[in-house]
Amino acid sequence: MTQLSANNQMPTDKIVLDTESDASLNLELITLRQRVAQLEQELAHRQKSASPDLAAQQESDAYNGLPLSFFGQVMEEHQVLKTILEASADFIGITSLAGQPFYINPAGLELVGLKDIESAKTKHISEFLISQDQEELLQKILPTVMQQGYWHSEFQFCHFVTAELIPVDFTLFVVKDPTNNQPIGLATISRDIRDRKSTEQRFLEQKQLLQSVWEGVDYGIFVLDVLDDGAEFRFANYNSAIARNSAVSMTYILGKTLAEAFSSDMANLYRQRYLAAVQSGKTNYFEEHFCADDQETWWSLSVTPLRDSTSRIHQIVVTATDITAHKQAQSALEQQEILYRTIFENVSDGINIVDLEMGKIIVANHAVCKMHGYSQEEFTQLQAPDFIHPDSLPHLSDFIDTVKAGREISLQAVDVRKDGTLFNVEVRATPCLYNGKIHALAVIRDISERQRAEAAIAESEAKFRNLVEGANDVIWTSHLDSTLTYISPKFRDIFGYEVGEWLNRSFTPLIHPDDLAKVTDFLNQIMATGESGAGMEFRHPKPDGTWGWVTSNVSPMKDADGKVIGLQGILRDLSDVYDELRLRKQAEITLQQKTQELEQTLQELKQTQLQMIQSEKMSSLGQMVAGVAHEINNPVNFIHGNLTHVGEYTYDLLNLVELYQQHYPQPPQEIAAAIESMDLEFLIEDLTKVLQSMRLGTNRIREIVLSLRNFSRLDEAEVKDVNIHDGIDSTITILHHRLKAHPQRPEIKIIKEYGNLPLVECHAGQLNQVFMNIISNAIDALDDGNQERVATISIQTEVIHSDRVRICIADNGPGMKEEICQRLFDPFFTTKPVGKGTGLGLSISYQIVTEKHGGKLWCESIPRQGTKFMIEIPIGYK
Repeated sequence: MTQLSANNQMPTDKIVLDTESDASLNLELITLRQRVAQLEQELAHRQKSASPDLAAQQESDAYNGLPLSFFGQVMEEHQVLKTILEASADFIGITSLAGQPFYINPAGLELVGLKDIESAKTKHISEFLISQDQEELLQKILPTVMQQGYWHSEFQFCHFVTAELIPVDFTLFVVKDPTNNQPIGLATISRDIRDRKSTEQRFLEQKQLLQSVWEGVDYGIFVLDVLDDGAEFRFANYNSAIARNSAVSMTYILGKTLAEAFSSDMANLYRQRYLAAVQSGKTNYFEEHFCADDQETWWSLSVTPLRDSTSRIHQIVVTATDITAHKQAQSALEQQEILYRTIFENVSDGINIVDLEMGKIIVANHAVCKMHGYSQEEFTQLQAPDFIHPDSLPHLSDFIDTVKAGREISLQAVDVRKDGTLFNVEVRATPCLYNGKIHALAVIRDISERQRAEAAIAESEAKFRNLVEGANDVIWTSHLDSTLTYISPKFRDIFGYEVGEWLNRSFTPLIHPDDLAKVTDFLNQIMATGESGAGMEFRHPKPDGTWGWVTSNVSPMKDADGKVIGLQGILRDLSDVYDELRLRKQAEITLQQKTQELEQTLQELKQTQLQMIQSEKMSSLGQMVAGVAHEINNPVNFIHGNLTHVGEYTYDLLNLVELYQQHYPQPPQEIAAAIESMDLEFLIEDLTKVLQSMRLGTNRIREIVLSLRNFSRLDEAEVKDVNIHDGIDSTITILHHRLKAHPQRPEIKIIKEYGNLPLVECHAGQLNQVFMNIISNAIDALDDGNQERVATISIQTEVIHSDRVRICIADNGPGMKEEICQRLFDPFFTTKPVGKGTGLGLSISYQIVTEKHGGKLWCESIPRQGTKFMIEIPIGYK
């Protein structure tokens, strides 16, 4: 840039020489034109005094002492001078003293747009100038010319046709009579200086441009004078950028030679660099680094020689650009290349680069070679048929054509290992630039294990579906608007209708009109609170016109945000139970007159039978829960175990994507469009969150499955040594959804104060049922208490008398009156609303603790302070 600007700059001394030569030429023209004017005036005077008769004229001339030869000489000189004036490119004009033109040469007429001298004679000399200069001409210039005989300056003529303003070098002088030296007219010689003005303007603009470059560039520039043909150099000038960035004070070194400004070694070094540019006559480039204030900086320097008008190199221009950031970036890039090479070689997925023209692998990482059982040297020598199964070879042409077209491709294939074994792979490939040519960058993943996992999940799903469809109860799902979306096959046996008759229809007509209101309230409560509900009994119509009884447990279906989006439930047929109850009631009426003993016996029988029904219900539910837990456990454990690998693979792929973005920040338009369409940045951020959510979800499922297994205890013996704390914790896990906060109350806090208990020999499943009943009642009490303090349930365990354990379960709910506490363990006694309890839970719990385990169960309660249940059982089963 500096060299180009210097070469294009017009030297000042040339402009000065042109100006001096113009002035000399003007003086010569003025002298010449004065002589022409004098001759014109003399000739005009003689023509006026001439007589018609030539002889008389000759006599007159002779009389005046002028021979005829003189008249001929004058005429000849006049003609020569007129030819010169006519050929002149300048504006030459002659006027009377009053300013009336009577001669303008052709160049002058053309310059101002006049046709001939006759049209010029109608003008005044002032009319040739622009209006702004006319007053100056009349008031100042003409009086000065008449007094001093000469005036020279720059003016502007006005073109009479186009009104164009024409800058001229204007000279006005007086023409005098040679005989008496008196003024007889005015003459002007004016030169069109539009080209010169344009040149001057370009010179000014170029000078301003060079000045702005000099001051505006962000790299340093300094100029040195060349002394003794390069034997030494002296600092002559510098720009502001080098003054800001240089570690050396430029004001200090200005005007000094290299020897005066630097140490001997440094001066010799720079002198050699500068001399090389002077001797070659070309720009020389080199790099330097400096250490100042414990910081290393790198600079790129160029040395450009400048020549004067004699082509002698008299100065050099040095530019200095700070390239420290570039050097640091280059170093960082080298480190990144090492890092990416390490990742490339150690990533678990196979990666290779394929030459699309040859269809051959030219680069392969360790993983893909190990996957196929070859060394890297062996693998890169293989042809496609050597490691691709023949059935998958047709995919190769699609692979090459798609990548050549600049698109990404994903496919599955079967590869062959070195030992001949087959395995399934997933291949994803994208175009990449390698060695200046488009290649395919392919990522290969062994999906054999994943496919086996998918098959296992499908098998598990089929088993679960068989379990659901083979259940003795009706399992159903619906939208919030009561539209049924799934009904298990047992529906036909219980309701008497085909499943297809009611799918995608509202279940409302399947409810007795008298029961519809309570069922609607029950479902609305579930949708409002997001919590499950159980024990809703209602009547349903049958095709024969009769009514059957069912009980339903319903839970909400939620989306990822916890919003209720549907309902799901289990319906159990109660028709036989209600028929039996009706028969039993009729038997009671016929036996009312029997003795008290028979009535007591009947009461005990009824209680026993209901307990058996309850036990059967719990047993069936336990079996189903255990079965479901078992079926879910295996695939969940498999998924949970593989999430770690999925997370690692995802991290590796994201790192690879980041590598591509760093190496190819300007991808092809189609890839850029795909990145924008998929919102790649959001996808990367959200994918990590999804994996974390999946990991939390599988952990939660495993905890729930373990709790269900511990609670059901179907995989253990009838009586066995168990950890009481495990049973309590499993119960709390199962009831965790009921402990959460909802609009009616805050979250219930569980306070555990576990003692050091030994293993207790007991019926684990039955004892878990006791914990379930007591803790569920405590939650119900806290739900109904509407208390303002924090709701808590405290659980304490301890060993007493060295052979018994005590479990205390206490809540800080509303408490109960003494008369209610005395009846808590009576069959069918309940304080809950109709439909929320049967009154058998605590009665059955009492029998399990006292009769099955030989222990004690009692309740202590204080109104508005809370309730406490105490359980004592022996450590050894009796």
